[in-house]
Amino acid sequence: MREKKRLQFIARYLSGKKSKRFSKFARKVESDTEFFKELSQMKSIWDYDVNLVEPKPAEEMWQDFQKRLRYEKNPTRRAVSQYAKRRRISRYSFAYAFAIIVLLLLPLSIFVYNNVETTEQTVQYSEIRVPHGQRHTLQLSDGTRIILDSGSYLRYPSTFSNKRVVYLKGEAFFEVTRNPRKPFIVHANKARVQVLGTKFNIRAWEPSHKVEVAVKEGLVSLQRADSTDAKMVYIEKNQISILEDQNPPIEPMSTDISHHLGWMQNEIRFESASIGQVFEQLQRWYEYNFVISDSSILQQKVTVHILNTNVEDVLQIMGRLTGSCIEREGNQIRFIEK
Repeated sequence: MREKKRLQFIARYLSGKKSKRFSKFARKVESDTEFFKELSQMKSIWDYDVNLVEPKPAEEMWQDFQKRLRYEKNPTRRAVSQYAKRRRISRYSFAYAFAIIVLLLLPLSIFVYNNVETTEQTVQYSEIRVPHGQRHTLQLSDGTRIILDSGSYLRYPSTFSNKRVVYLKGEAFFEVTRNPRKPFIVHANKARVQVLGTKFNIRAWEPSHKVEVAVKEGLVSLQRADSTDAKMVYIEKNQISILEDQNPPIEPMSTDISHHLGWMQNEIRFESASIGQVFEQLQRWYEYNFVISDSSILQQKVTVHILNTNVEDVLQIMGRLTGSCIEREGNQIRFIEK
């Protein structure tokens, strides 16, 4: 009986169903990093099924669920079997776990389908476009705090309902309020970033298709948003992952997190970036229009770290980097080859 209860907790964790004793189980699961990663993969597959726009027969939904499990190298079987091995759960109990999942999934999928139109229609979205030369800090209805850099755009629900989803263009630092039952999802360019409650930075400037996710605290998942079967990576504290063009996200690697948060203290830090990218950032911060006489200069790669300083010092540094003379006329600055 105790084995069955543990499996019921796993199924409830995936479906988001609440119980008085659920929070204790959730904290225990989330403290086991490896097992939590596996459950997060299961959760992403689960969420995709229950948010279908059109209902499917139960048999077809189960077949789709099994196909995605095989693609992910059976994360569900592996995760539950690992948990079962530690708890000495029999094969009968393992099969019972799947029975619970299917039984919970069917009424949940019907509920979501019946309510998706009315829910989405009643959700009211707000938008923020941060003017050049400014930054903006806001707090969402769930307590999540976001700092937006100059030139960034954010679309978010005025009040969160059954899910927490926002849309970003630009750069932002997130301090997400923890809620294991409602993952926080950020769509940025073609990336989908999902967390339960953590602190992380996203850089997703357009027209570039590059998205960088750096984590200060907690655990963050990153995958392409244009494919339900896309590879997913998990980024831990003091790690970064990058998603670019049509490629899957790279495996997370260690980083100095301060390098990715310096923009909040007016620090400019680029590593092996094009001069064009540096000028784009300067235009957002200082509201100047930069004109380069030799456009080939914009493709040159530089590594630069400029501490909090005034625009005049920044211009002098950029003049030396490009080997150019500087001419100013109003808010237009010309870099002319020497």
